[in-house]
Amino acid sequence: QSGTVESIGLFSTCLKTVDNQTIYVPNSAISSSVIDNYSQSKTRRIEWILSISYGDDVEVARREILAMLEADERVLKENTPVVYVKTLNSSSVDLTIRAWSKNSDYWSLLFDMNEKMYKELPAKGINFPFLPVLESVVFICIVLGPRVPVYVVILMVLLVLYGTVSYLMYRRILNLN
Repeated sequence: QSGTVESIGLFSTCLKTVDNQTIYVPNSAISSSVIDNYSQSKTRRIEWILSISYGDDVEVARREILAMLEADERVLKENTPVVYVKTLNSSSVDLTIRAWSKNSDYWSLLFDMNEKMYKELPAKGINFPFLPVLESVVFICIVLGPRVPVYVVILMVLLVLYGTVSYLMYRRILNLN
């Protein structure tokens, strides 16, 4: 459970969650648990894992992401934001992005940057892969072979086509040939 401690009693501790629920946690559970206290420090590191497509220029992605972070006043300047290549997956290159903010700005910065990266990176030639679904369809068909009912294969192919068409329409709306 997580929340702000409202009161500590003899047998339980009362927490108020971010959605305004009141939770009573037995003190025995608290005393034998690890507690992550996010409000103790005034600053907090935000980490994103962003998957980009193979063939996309990592340096362009790094430059654009760092520019977005540096332009936002909620990103603390004393700890320079970083972008690393984390993992080379089967259908994506995963980037780790790290920046520091005030604790009070953590969630707004996290969500705003998610949206900003989603909207702005495709215009710079950085794409988000969506092919793992197709790989899953092929894998299921290979592994299960003739045991897969035809309607299941058709449904999976339709879902992949729907995702592809949606992605292409998104790129066309943003004029990203």
